[in-house]
Amino acid sequence: MRRLTPAIILAALALAGHSAQGQNSDPLPTAQIAAVDTAIVPGARDFLEPAAPSPFGESGTIIAFSLAQEGPVRLRILDFFYGLIATPLDEVHPAGRVEISFVPPGTMSSGMYFIELRTERGVQQRRMLYVR
Repeated sequence: MRRLTPAIILAALALAGHSAQGQNSDPLPTAQIAAVDTAIVPGARDFLEPAAPSPFGESGTIIAFSLAQEGPVRLRILDFFYGLIATPLDEVHPAGRVEISFVPPGTMSSGMYFIELRTERGVQQRRMLYVR
């Protein structure tokens, strides 16, 4: 594996039409960072916990999440190809911790599934494993 040195980086920039002094023929693409979150603390922000137990069987699993503030919540179970399996929760919920018992439908086969928590503040996903 070849190590990137300053000379290699400058040569690549020159090939792309950029100079080391900041004058360039094409401006580099820019992006703005809206927010950086280094730690998610349950209860302080929306937080989807791992399903417990996982892997789980026909008796089901517990899906828990915390909401920072009241608002609409949609909890969905998706298959490996993001096809909808179930929507255990789709309503306005108060702030705080919520636990939901999920029992798989009889048509659900063994495999990996996704839990999707969707609120006004964003979307979070976790994986869970179902074994028949």
